[in-house]
Amino acid sequence: MKDFRPEFIFAIGDDATDEDMFLELPSSSITVKVGSRKSAARYYIDTQEDVLKLIKQFTLVKPQEALISYHK
Repeated sequence: MKDFRPEFIFAIGDDATDEDMFLELPSSSITVKVGSRKSAARYYIDTQEDVLKLIKQFTLVKPQEALISYHK
């Protein structure tokens, strides 16, 4: 596993035990805490319902569209 180098890491959690994960991930990771603003995560989201909305948004973007908008 030490040779595993993902291009993208997205970590989201709503529990105190997730703080260890947020602290151990590379600084390039997208980390999101659900519920509490006091966190090692870089971002914050209010509720678990908001998490579902966010993940649904990920599925609405087609990979080709994401690449086109990224390169603009």
